[in-house]
Amino acid sequence: MLVLGPYVWRDMAGQYTITNPDPHMTPDNIRLRVTDKALILSGEGNLPDQDSFQLCFQAISPVCAEIMGVERIAGKLMRIIDLGGEPGLYYSGFRLKKNLSIDQLRLHAHLVWSQIGS
Repeated sequence: MLVLGPYVWRDMAGQYTITNPDPHMTPDNIRLRVTDKALILSGEGNLPDQDSFQLCFQAISPVCAEIMGVERIAGKLMRIIDLGGEPGLYYSGFRLKKNLSIDQLRLHAHLVWSQIGS
């Protein structure tokens, strides 16, 4: 079961990898930034009509955000989902898994080794 804390969207900021790539259009270097006014999802490469994208979302709940604006894609949702017990993102058919920082990797390795030693 996925347990989310009080600063859910802030904690989701970082680099992501798509876990269900589409061979025809899978962007790379996906990043979620969190500002005081918006959640900004960006990426680049392997897109049909452009080299990069940047989408601005507004959080509408602790696990759901809506694209801001008046364009045709306005109102589309990004959600926080459970990816094997870890929080991930879901947008436009893609499941995004957060890349761990070096400090997070060290902590994870320490926890794993401490469980093996028990």
